Amino acid sequence: MEGNIISVVTLIVVIAVGALVTYEVLGSLTPSSTEENQVLTNLRSRGQTAFNLMAVLVIVLVAVLIIGAVVGAFRSPAGPTTATI
Repeated sequence: MEGNIISVVTLIVVIAVGALVTYEVLGSLTPSSTEENQVLTNLRSRGQTAFNLMAVLVIVLVAVLIIGAVVGAFRSPAGPTTATI
């Protein structure tokens, strides 16, 4: 369970650093033509969409961890038993 929590925290940090790097790089570029401005606008828009979807991914992973912990709490420690007749 601890490994899963560390993985989710690592994913959150990677997403945050990726967003920071992406927007810093895109912010430092200055377009010299209309086409370049359009490309940068498209990159910002798609980057924003991607990072928003990654935030949803983190929420889903946390929900999976919680559901797994709840299901694991009700699981028999000896595993499934079979009845003999």
